Amino acid sequence: MFELDKGLEIVELALKEDMPAGDLTTDAILSDQASSVSARVETREPCVVAGFPAVDKIVQYFPDVKLSVFHSDGD
Repeated sequence: MFELDKGLEIVELALKEDMPAGDLTTDAILSDQASSVSARVETREPCVVAGFPAVDKIVQYFPDVKLSVFHSDGD
């Protein structure tokens, strides 16, 4: 996979920086009561979807995150 490992290494460093104490920006925006967030990506025109292998790896850092993907990488 092209440069995936290098990109994930950078993401891992960023997550490790924020994980112990949390992210100050996120803490300022979200209340402690925020229990769930959902998102849906819709496009106006056909497009190619890419990046799911990286997203799958990143989501592993957050055991409470549930990810539903309805298309394959490259679709």
